[in-house]
Amino acid sequence: GNNSNDPRVIASYYIDVVLSIEGCPQTVRADLGTENGVVEQLQLYLRENKWHSEPLCSLPPFLYGTSPANQRIEAWWAILRKQYSQFWINLFHELKDNGQFSGSYLDKSLIQFCFLRLIQKELDIVATEWNMHRISSSRNSVSPRGRPFVMYHMPEIYQSRDYLCKVSIEHINLCREFCAVIDDKPCDSDVYELSAILMAENQLALPENPYDAVDLYIILRDMLLNVL
Repeated sequence: GNNSNDPRVIASYYIDVVLSIEGCPQTVRADLGTENGVVEQLQLYLRENKWHSEPLCSLPPFLYGTSPANQRIEAWWAILRKQYSQFWINLFHELKDNGQFSGSYLDKSLIQFCFLRLIQKELDIVATEWNMHRISSSRNSVSPRGRPFVMYHMPEIYQSRDYLCKVSIEHINLCREFCAVIDDKPCDSDVYELSAILMAENQLALPENPYDAVDLYIILRDMLLNVL
């Protein structure tokens, strides 16, 4: 699978967003870590032609900072875990406690095969909900209030402007050369192919909820352990 510690994988995600919004941010802030090194270089490259021509941007193209200094996002991670992620953590712990997950390469790949689609679907819903929720005003806060989706797409309503830096497709394609090729399969290719074959042979359907995914995981695990 794709390794989130690989700087080229992180860079690929960054370039995907740049391509989708047809531009890069004026400033990228990241935690200290080697996984962000390629993103730093790509951001500097995409911004170098505009860095001195935009007086409204007082920040450099890339900033490193420690996680504790970014309390807002750290607080949001805590909310995400409490309201959404903890369910999945408990579910996987239960599989481990029941002896149905050993931490082997096969087990990890099967977890990815059976669960990642559902987890991604839930994360997409979470992102939509949070982008549409209203940020209330606070007496002691300097943060803007309103719905993030509206603030992003119509900044003029909030006496702001679009800070996106337009970049050409040629520059984006050049950046692609420094990015990893992201595999669209959720897990190891061999495990994916074997699991797909077993599902077809046994008329097993893709899971529509976490408990169906648990059943599929256990069935495929037993089958693969018997043939490998």
